[in-house]
Amino acid sequence: MRSLESISSRRRAALLRLLFSAILTLVFGLLPACRGRESGGENGSATGPIGRPAAQRIVTLTPSLTEIVYALGAGGRVIAVSDYCEYPPEVRQKPRIGSFLSPNMERILALQPDLVLVDSVQREVAAVLGQAGVRVLAVPMQDLAQVRQALVTVGEALGDRRLAGERLRDGLDREIAEVKRQTEGKPRRRSLFVVDRQVGGMRGLVVAGPGTYLDELLQLAGGSNVFADLSAKYAKVAVESIEERRPEVILDAVHAEPGQAELLKRDWLQLSTVPAVAAGQVFVLANREFVTPGPRLGLALRQLAALLHPAPATAQAGSGR
Repeated sequence: MRSLESISSRRRAALLRLLFSAILTLVFGLLPACRGRESGGENGSATGPIGRPAAQRIVTLTPSLTEIVYALGAGGRVIAVSDYCEYPPEVRQKPRIGSFLSPNMERILALQPDLVLVDSVQREVAAVLGQAGVRVLAVPMQDLAQVRQALVTVGEALGDRRLAGERLRDGLDREIAEVKRQTEGKPRRRSLFVVDRQVGGMRGLVVAGPGTYLDELLQLAGGSNVFADLSAKYAKVAVESIEERRPEVILDAVHAEPGQAELLKRDWLQLSTVPAVAAGQVFVLANREFVTPGPRLGLALRQLAALLHPAPATAQAGSGR
């Protein structure tokens, strides 16, 4: 076949016009799909990046992903959630499909969802559902960068909520920037963030380590993680290691029943030599926004900053809450 250079100028011009026409046809053919991706419509008729209808039957397998879908304005499309999804309050009326570790696959398949949202660590769950022909989105949410991206990624997956996801992300960024400005230059308080333990004692202590969104929140709020040198993101630790590291502030986010805050605080009295305990700087974080990476992390960050660096007028009144 002759090269383009060997074709006569008239035939070359005709060929170029043909190629240009084909390119225009391709570009304008893609525009409807692009507009569908950009749509922020509320009626569910918009399409996703490749023309897929907006998801209408959504199952969420973590509290974080449930909160994100509701914050995106698509809560009415959620048909089932995992056992521990509690926020917003209307979620409590949704059918349950099992726990984070053991979701009921048969129940999920029977609901015929057009989208199932899972955490990226739920690999086996995602694989089984995918093999069954279910559309699954596995979302990583280990650190702040991943949480920020998740707000947009989930919006895109819904088919018509990408712009809403960008607005959520931008709002979170503004909250982070404001707290960072407020705590800049303040002394770093040595802090311990407990995510699990045995209620009524100090057994089974699990703390947040480096590379986690909780570690990042501590730093942004004006603290320093006493377990920042761990090799794991979350790890079990001994009581002796807490006594050795001597945190100035203890943040206890263990899940407990309502009204158990004082009981949880009393558990720490056995560590009376730890500076945080001696100074009454043990805080029970009963609200789940602290351990639910999602749209409310800005609220959690503001509260952490207020605990680590309380305003002078309220420092004494807020101590040991």
